[in-house]
Amino acid sequence: VDMLHPGESTVPKTDIQAKLASMYKVKDDKTVVVFGMKHKFGGGKTTGFGCIYENLKTLKQFEPMHRQLKLGVAEAKKKMGR
Repeated sequence: VDMLHPGESTVPKTDIQAKLASMYKVKDDKTVVVFGMKHKFGGGKTTGFGCIYENLKTLKQFEPMHRQLKLGVAEAKKKMGR
């Protein structure tokens, strides 16, 4: 994903997810995953990666657990104290 946003600060990932979902006519915004955003010095341009899945089942199958936790798709396992 390459974004140009002159005169603005960094763009939130939720806005990028919503824009990608509308561009590719995705029904559920949670199936769009955006990560690895790098901002150019001086602003105005952001690059990153994005994946669009068919449904939540395939998202859970292929995405790593830390991204699933960030999206709110999976819940963290409770750990016992020592």
